[in-house]
Amino acid sequence: MLFRLFAFFCCSLLCLVPIQAQLNSLQTFEVETWYDNHLAVTNDHELFLASEMKYPQSNFKRGVYLIKIDSCNQIVWKKILQKSDFALNVHDIQIMENGDLLLMGITDFKEVFLIRLTPNGQEVFARRYSYSNHDFNYTLDTRNNQIMIFGNNLFADGTTQNYIMLLDENGNIIWNRNFLTAVQSGEALFCSDGGFLCHSGNVFYKTDAAGNLDWARLYPFIDPYIGACSNIIEGDFQSYYFSFYEDNVQRLVKINSAGQVSWIGEGTRSHGTPGDILLLPNGILWANTQLNEDGFSRPVFALYSESGSILKQWALELDAPGYVDFVETLFFNDDKTIAAFATIAGDNFKDLYFRTSLTDGICGLHEINEVYAPLNTTASTTVNFTPIAAGFVMSPILGLDIRELSFEINDLCLDINQPVTYEIDTLLLCGEDYSFESPSPQLSHIWSDGYTGINREISQPGIYEVEINDCSTGFAYILNIDKEPCLCDIQFPSAFSPNGDGLNDTFEPVSDCGFLEFEVTIYSRWGDRIYHSTDSDQGWNGFLENKAVPEDTYVYVCKYRADNGIGTARLQTLSGEVLILR
Repeated sequence: MLFRLFAFFCCSLLCLVPIQAQLNSLQTFEVETWYDNHLAVTNDHELFLASEMKYPQSNFKRGVYLIKIDSCNQIVWKKILQKSDFALNVHDIQIMENGDLLLMGITDFKEVFLIRLTPNGQEVFARRYSYSNHDFNYTLDTRNNQIMIFGNNLFADGTTQNYIMLLDENGNIIWNRNFLTAVQSGEALFCSDGGFLCHSGNVFYKTDAAGNLDWARLYPFIDPYIGACSNIIEGDFQSYYFSFYEDNVQRLVKINSAGQVSWIGEGTRSHGTPGDILLLPNGILWANTQLNEDGFSRPVFALYSESGSILKQWALELDAPGYVDFVETLFFNDDKTIAAFATIAGDNFKDLYFRTSLTDGICGLHEINEVYAPLNTTASTTVNFTPIAAGFVMSPILGLDIRELSFEINDLCLDINQPVTYEIDTLLLCGEDYSFESPSPQLSHIWSDGYTGINREISQPGIYEVEINDCSTGFAYILNIDKEPCLCDIQFPSAFSPNGDGLNDTFEPVSDCGFLEFEVTIYSRWGDRIYHSTDSDQGWNGFLENKAVPEDTYVYVCKYRADNGIGTARLQTLSGEVLILR
């Protein structure tokens, strides 16, 4: 596709808008897994996917498989993490500030585990934490080199309580506390003020950075046993969003910094466990699944406005039918795409990964429209409880096995946008340069004339082409530079006085432009050559072989090609007489 732009200006600086190719792809990973899919993105737009293996490898218990995908949506490596004496069931992953990866889950001994890896997949540490008869976990989060784990403790007397365990960057326990009685799975996150927002069932509560309770509220419109809630995200001014699923409808909820309900938004038909919700520049996006006409579940997405109304909805139809669930998503702000990771249950469990633009997406992604009216209630009640100290004990995990893993990847759809070419016509005035500033300096640039830089100043007219590679596709600029020639007026003095007084001591050209070629020769009245030079900046001082020539009239002949700024001036000859006065 070609776009033509015209630019006529004096100080020629083109402000280009970054353009990113859309990395639309749809793949299945042919490895049998359970319903536990997680993904995390680095600051360099690299992606990690993690899920737990359904069956153990030889001589090991069931482990975790981990995939690293680069910023061009290409798989860098596939690894498996496993132990010979206990299984690892992954429940969440996060990226630390330095780019290291955290994996959290439970062992088959009902203990919490935490593993930290470098971006290359090498072990930094591996820890496990135990307290009650059954220590479960749901959420992992990290901020300011601290690590938060949220989950439930099941004690010998049958009671269950939420817990928060706060760790330092090396996995050492800073503090751990129990909270209210748990009725169902929950979520928690680090808040911008350093505290934590948690939920269990239909109760949400906020703590400070030390785990002391700020507030707790119960939302009666959510069934504590049937209703399921998504993750929680923080908006502006310490407001929070979450979605809940009940009676095959999922709705978005906004609460303020005190836990009071601001609104319950419109709903859309959904099925299964609520997926992630994401804060986008143009609204709030949530992901879930929905039963299609054939009785199979498919991924669906809904974009909400900041007032709770549904702006758009999409569904992804799959050629390979199955029961899709546990959709986790991330948003890439640079190219406005989302990445999603889910499980397909059928005769064999396998994982589904796709990355797509919601405006021009992958095969099978299409808009749908099924909206339910918002709930007309903001009811909530205060809940009172006192956090108490928990008793987690840490121990190291020894002998963690990390090795390459091989399995097939099935490309269901690859739909990468065609590159776009922008042609720009520019007319420069005399003395002006054209400044090219790349919209994407982090990408590869290939110039047609062999220039090896990224940004450049162009002073000569011509056609300049640059290809800017963005992963498997890219875009290009064709710069048609034209330039007005400079007007050059060249004169020689008719007389000069080489007497050393600093005034008119040399004979040299006076010009408002430079020279591409220059040659001047001076003759006596009898035709003898007494001076010759090819340097326009070095004038004649009236000497011949270190002796002053007498006062007289001399003849000069100058051949030159002026620099008119575009290199098109012709060779010209200028001659005349000059008088020496002493």
